[in-house]
Amino acid sequence: IEIAEAVAASDERFQVVRQANAGLGPARNTGQAHAVGEFLTFVDSDDIVPHRAYEQMVASLRSSGSSFAVGNARRFSRTSGVRQSWAHARPCAKDAIATHILERPTLAYDRMVWNKIYRRDFYEEYRYAFPPIKYEDWPVTMRAHLDALTVDVLKTPTYYWRERESGDSITQQVFKYENLVDRVTSASMVIDLVANAPIEVRRRTHVMLAESDFVAIVQAFADVPDDQVDKFLDLGHDLVERLGIDALQRRTRYDQLQYHAMMARDTE
Repeated sequence: IEIAEAVAASDERFQVVRQANAGLGPARNTGQAHAVGEFLTFVDSDDIVPHRAYEQMVASLRSSGSSFAVGNARRFSRTSGVRQSWAHARPCAKDAIATHILERPTLAYDRMVWNKIYRRDFYEEYRYAFPPIKYEDWPVTMRAHLDALTVDVLKTPTYYWRERESGDSITQQVFKYENLVDRVTSASMVIDLVANAPIEVRRRTHVMLAESDFVAIVQAFADVPDDQVDKFLDLGHDLVERLGIDALQRRTRYDQLQYHAMMARDTE
């Protein structure tokens, strides 16, 4: 807080806003409520924005008139170095200016909020608000993709996503029950959002969930205590029932077997 206040005191473009810790979603909502600029972006405090990233994204938006811009992302850590982010490899494989998720369904994989710049008038017109849960960004991101007039996609990395060495980030606490509850809640909100979307967008979204959220739940059973098996089964069953087997047809036979085991509540 001392560093933040020193920066704000020396540069009038910054302001410090305090509130009781309620998680990422409410913090983002409060930041948005105080924003006054033409554009809006969200940055997690332990990540890195490369030089000129915002300059490139804003220039693209000024040229195209799109509702928001999406940039590629890299993961990094001291032990693993720098590598392509799995979530952005497909949607950001090549530049696409003034496109849309209906034209480019791979954008269904673009589930994070921090690799984007939004026009603030677009964001406020649709009154986006992050829910007070972990994995709060995908429901907002998917809604924005569906609501957008057009979207600019940049292959250039515009965000470096830190993988913490301590293993204590939200994404690294994946097998904890409370984490999985929020993950399934977020996934269910997204499934509802695409329920009436074109079939290819809906299919890509369900496949993304099968590749990530479903796999996370079934892998959690390796360490689930006996007295918690039933509640993990309830959680997994609810998600896979909504996903359906079609989402796993392109997954391995192993994953398809795990789907049927989950549906049958067959822990063994």
